[in-house]
Amino acid sequence: MATGPGDNIQKLSLYVSLYARSIQGEFHWGLLVTDSQSRGTLHHAKDNPSWQYEKKIAKVDNSATLVCLVRIGSVTSVHDAESVMESIPADGKPSQRTGEEFNCGTWAKDSLVALDSKGVIQLPRDIDSLQNSVIALGMKHSRAAELGKGPTVVNSLGST
Repeated sequence: MATGPGDNIQKLSLYVSLYARSIQGEFHWGLLVTDSQSRGTLHHAKDNPSWQYEKKIAKVDNSATLVCLVRIGSVTSVHDAESVMESIPADGKPSQRTGEEFNCGTWAKDSLVALDSKGVIQLPRDIDSLQNSVIALGMKHSRAAELGKGPTVVNSLGST
């Protein structure tokens, strides 16, 4: 029986999901939360036609644009994680946390910091270092995704 990337996803976990964009080296960011059966729900800010929060069932094995999933850690509660993410503004206004211009990555970083501060996850490093590591992994695995090999699941940040 063939296996796909979805078979490598850990249960009760939070992943950063990076999707290919038309500009090399830039990614659309999302957050994937898995339940006790390793089923994932994608949470992200999307700009269509205006910025808004979206929550939907993730289809990891069937995504043509998903480059990689980077596991951030375990979630104490899927419900609590979703409640925190739903509370983070996705209205296109600058980040309330940093004043940074709004985009999907800003929303994801604000969500990660909020999840950490509420005790739902424990960030493995500060948010700026985490962002750099995630982007480096996206760059590393983007070629494989472009060649149709599907997304890469990274379950440990290690020393990245």
